[in-house]
Amino acid sequence: MAQLIHMEDYMMFEDAAEVCRRGKTSDEFEARIVTADQNVIWAMFQFQIYTYRSAVPYYLVSCWDITERKKMENEIMLVNERYHMLEEVSDDIVLDYDVKKQQFEIPECYLKFAEDKSVKYAGTEELYGAIHPDDRERFQEDI
Repeated sequence: MAQLIHMEDYMMFEDAAEVCRRGKTSDEFEARIVTADQNVIWAMFQFQIYTYRSAVPYYLVSCWDITERKKMENEIMLVNERYHMLEEVSDDIVLDYDVKKQQFEIPECYLKFAEDKSVKYAGTEELYGAIHPDDRERFQEDI
């Protein structure tokens, strides 16, 4: 198994096995696998330990490919980093609109101006209420 698990992730593999052995329970973790053609894929591992009539315990290890999910997570992380960098350097207000909730996401850098700092989303009316009365009509037209 040591040849399959990516060298940097192998300790997690051993730790999960130890957790199962000590707690007689199951454990999950994500790790990279090195394929026969030296490609690297991501897998979710689940360890379970079984004993039969006080015999030597054995492990049941199952895994499934999560490479596509990890790629999407990485893309989302990069988009969020770019978005936050844009917020930091721009004087413009960057708003995301959640179509399902019909609300705008309030960027963190603008929460310092809000009365309630815990509000992450605002409906159209709440957002219009935060705009100066002289600018509301133009803002509504732009939106």
